[in-house]
Amino acid sequence: MSRIYLAVVLFMNINSALASSALQCTYGSHHYEVVNDIYQCSADVNISITTQDSACISSVTGSHVGTKTNEGVIGFRAVGQNIQFFPLGLQLQFPNIELIHLESCPLKHLHKSDLKDYKSLVYLCIFNSDLSIIEDGIFDNNQQLKLINFGSNKFLNIEPSAFKNLDKLTHFYLHAVPCIVRYTRDRNGVESILNSLVTQCKNPEFLSMHKKFKNLESRSTSEDIKEDLKVLQLEFQSSEFSENPSLKTRLQELKVAKIDNLGTQISSDMQAASFNKGLKFDSCPRTELMFNGIKLQLTDHDSKLVNIQKVIESTQNSTASSIDNIISSINDMKSSLTKAKAELKTDIQASQVTLKASQDIIKSSQDEVISNLSNIKITVSDVESSLSKIKGSQNELQSSINKLRLTQNELGIALDKVGKNEDLDEKLSKIEVVEEHLLDFEVKTSEKFQEIKQDLASRHHKMGVNIEEKIKGIEKRLIKKFEDILEEKLRKILDEKLANIIGDQKLKDT
Repeated sequence: MSRIYLAVVLFMNINSALASSALQCTYGSHHYEVVNDIYQCSADVNISITTQDSACISSVTGSHVGTKTNEGVIGFRAVGQNIQFFPLGLQLQFPNIELIHLESCPLKHLHKSDLKDYKSLVYLCIFNSDLSIIEDGIFDNNQQLKLINFGSNKFLNIEPSAFKNLDKLTHFYLHAVPCIVRYTRDRNGVESILNSLVTQCKNPEFLSMHKKFKNLESRSTSEDIKEDLKVLQLEFQSSEFSENPSLKTRLQELKVAKIDNLGTQISSDMQAASFNKGLKFDSCPRTELMFNGIKLQLTDHDSKLVNIQKVIESTQNSTASSIDNIISSINDMKSSLTKAKAELKTDIQASQVTLKASQDIIKSSQDEVISNLSNIKITVSDVESSLSKIKGSQNELQSSINKLRLTQNELGIALDKVGKNEDLDEKLSKIEVVEEHLLDFEVKTSEKFQEIKQDLASRHHKMGVNIEEKIKGIEKRLIKKFEDILEEKLRKILDEKLANIIGDQKLKDT
């Protein structure tokens, strides 16, 4: 029963698609940027495409130049024609088409489906029209494009991501456009324009309105859609876009499709639901139908329904075989996944062993560092003790110097007792000079002692070893040396001075 229904629906769809347009061409050569001189079809005789159905170009007439044929046609050009919908099916009439030039045509829509079959398109010009939006993904199948001319349109929103895969695009014209006025003929300029679109051609309010239209257009027709359409109509009429030709046309189309022809649209939705199961028609009638890779001639629609049924049965068998292949692939994937999990487990275990060994090494290193720190602490204590002893020795040396000063004072007292005269005063002056030398010697000795002490402490810190015994020996030798030097120096000076004073006194007594 379902097969009979599908066949009937298929027949209805084929016949309903026959509402299309015939194109009368004037053939000749024309020069364009990027593609230079090409052989084209020019629609010089009036053509009117005012509905989606009439956008389908079902046939082409006109006399070719010389031995040229439709296969040699590279471009299609229409200027000043009443084309409100993008012409579809041109690639069926001209299989090698690379250029489409529409100028001063009131085109209001440009959808991704309009361009999907033009994979060899190099040049696209829609100039001085009523386009208001360029959506993301519209050029996904047109990666050969080198030139796009959208000048003098009514754009309110352009998605920069729509051009993301057009690496060959070098000529880009957006002059006389409300949101931006730019054009370029080099790749760097294209990149600059695309960057500008991000900030200059984004209209959130318009985009929101567009999405609401798109949502209603995609919904299946039902009674409850009437209320939603009324709400959208009121919102549109009170918005700043109420005079936008593209949205006005879309609103009218929605009313016709969703309300005025409610019963017809429900039947159409039932057809679409059937075709979504696997049978897909292009939006234009054609002399052949591709179904899952099988080509069917549609010149006699009635006689082909049985063949279509056979195709469906063949496809079912092919689908069953494909399912078996998919199950086999899934089993292979499971086996690969199990093997990968086992290898991953082995790698994890090996990593754990390596990590444990690393932790042991780190623990051993930590213990060694702690031990070294303890030794350094002990060495610092030894240095402090040695410095304390040096301080004590310094104090003892200071005490010896003080004793020498007392001896010097006693000598001064003895000299006072002997009696003063000019010679004696002179001798005392010399003694005072000696005292100054002694004091200077004391200061320098003390400074030298501090330098030696600091040097010893620095050496002890750098070496990091126990030098207590060396410091003790050096300390004893230094103290003994200083004491001997001082004692000898003072004794010699005092003996000499005393001898001179006593000798002078004896001479005077004599």
